Amino acid sequence: MIGLIKTVLGYGLLLIALWAGVTYLPRFLNTAVVPTNYDDVEGLKDTESYWLDAQVSPAAYAAGDALAFNFGTDKEQTRFAWVAATPGQQVAIVNGKLIVDGQPAGKGTKLPRPNQGPIIVPEHHLYVVSDNHRFDSLSAGPIPMAAVLGRIGALP
Repeated sequence: MIGLIKTVLGYGLLLIALWAGVTYLPRFLNTAVVPTNYDDVEGLKDTESYWLDAQVSPAAYAAGDALAFNFGTDKEQTRFAWVAATPGQQVAIVNGKLIVDGQPAGKGTKLPRPNQGPIIVPEHHLYVVSDNHRFDSLSAGPIPMAAVLGRIGALP
């Protein structure tokens, strides 16, 4: 009987350890990312780093999510932006405003651009905006998910 109790306790502890590993290990694997171009997003401080959650699945991104992306391997080219539209959504610029599926977007609302679009965000891409628009989707078009480094918890 004592042997059975030890076996059940052993398996119970193993299950608890497995659950804890699945639940908490991704948090330990997340890394911090430091902005390299502080004028991409107003209010970024050169003394701060931002936690990067690289475990986010492509389908989990939603409008308003902050993210880091990079078109190459040079960490000096890491950019920060917000998701404005996800695959399948329609994006246009109308009267200086970013319009997503017929509604004004939460970010990128006053744009010094002529009317453009509409375009449909392709599969495996995101339409992202930053404050200065030099390297976001307004300049480079929808970015491929392969360029996304991960979600940032919060940006100013």
